[in-house]
Amino acid sequence: MPKVKVNDSQGLVQESGSGLEISSSVNVSGATSLDSANLKSNIMTDQQHASNFTFLVGKRVAKVRYMTAEEAEAFMWYKRPLVIQFTDGSFLIPQKDDEGNDGGAMFHQVNGNETIIYTL
Repeated sequence: MPKVKVNDSQGLVQESGSGLEISSSVNVSGATSLDSANLKSNIMTDQQHASNFTFLVGKRVAKVRYMTAEEAEAFMWYKRPLVIQFTDGSFLIPQKDDEGNDGGAMFHQVNGNETIIYTL
């Protein structure tokens, strides 16, 4: 897995093959300085959350299509995202946020090439 670095005013986060590595001190929201051990414990929480979605591992994509205007209207959405349908009949629909306030875009990266999967 390639290393991903985010360097901004709040600190440095690096992703390596074994997970995220945090710089020795990160200023979160300009208010608190957290040490590496505290951040690593938060990462474990992220891993625990991710374990809720292991049912996605091994799924095979059967079809990709954009949400129809009728489907978007049923969701009360203005944006129509890509719908990923799997061979087992389940599907993924990206949302703007956790509350499902509108359809959302996705980011795809492979071998350094990036694609934005946009909404209509």
